[in-house]
Amino acid sequence: VPVIIVSLTALAAVALFSRRHDGPDQAPSPGPPTGVTSPAAADRPAPPGTAAPTLTAPPPGPARRQHGAKLFWVTTALIAIALGTIWILEETGYADVPLSMYPGTTLGIIAAALVVGAWYGRSRVLIPLGFVASLATIAAGIIGPGPHGERTYRPATAAEVRAGYQHGAGQITVHLEDVAHVDRLDGRTIDITASVGEVRLVVPTSIDATVTAHVAGGEIHGTTEVQDFGGGERRAKLIPADDADPDVTIDVELRYGVILVYRFDCPEASYGSIGQSTSVWMGDDRDPAACD
Repeated sequence: VPVIIVSLTALAAVALFSRRHDGPDQAPSPGPPTGVTSPAAADRPAPPGTAAPTLTAPPPGPARRQHGAKLFWVTTALIAIALGTIWILEETGYADVPLSMYPGTTLGIIAAALVVGAWYGRSRVLIPLGFVASLATIAAGIIGPGPHGERTYRPATAAEVRAGYQHGAGQITVHLEDVAHVDRLDGRTIDITASVGEVRLVVPTSIDATVTAHVAGGEIHGTTEVQDFGGGERRAKLIPADDADPDVTIDVELRYGVILVYRFDCPEASYGSIGQSTSVWMGDDRDPAACD
């Protein structure tokens, strides 16, 4: 956030400064030199015995357009080098680079180039590029760290069930109906966090799962009672019946998007959960291990 604020301030200041102080690409032509008359006076015949005055062109002003083009290409080269370096560090595993690092680095280089351009070049093309980089930085900050896209987690044992699942933008699905010996999940807490997109949770009725779901802007499906706090913020809670099944707490947190809670009825299993409205099996015709 501080980088975005400072960079936007620099962009606005440089744009205002350029508009006030930046003239045409060449300096204004000075007045005629001493001893040179105006074109109207030159049309009048000269007195006898005097030479006719001649008009001389003023010296050309500085080629600021050429300097602006050089500044643009130098800035573009620096951005390419910086982004390439960040990508190499990320791919080789030397650094854990967030998505916002790419547009943020671009924004910082453009802001620095515009400050330099106040005295040398003034490449106006960098100003709209800077605003685009600002929007990209803000968007990347909202999306958050990865992974991104579509991810499906289908643990087969209790040891494979993570304590937390994190996702950036896209769809994340967590299946718990394939976990063998679900009694080993008793007392576990699972956190599912995502930024933008869709979160799907599949829980068998052989697990007494207390599911709490919260979305800052979006919808929640799969529970009968959803609290609406206005502005798209919603909360819901699914409370299981207190029986001999293992107790598991699952917290789902999403910024923007949709949360879907699916319950799978195991054969001849008790079906009692407060706030539960759906009973959907998302798998195939096989018998899930959790129902053994």
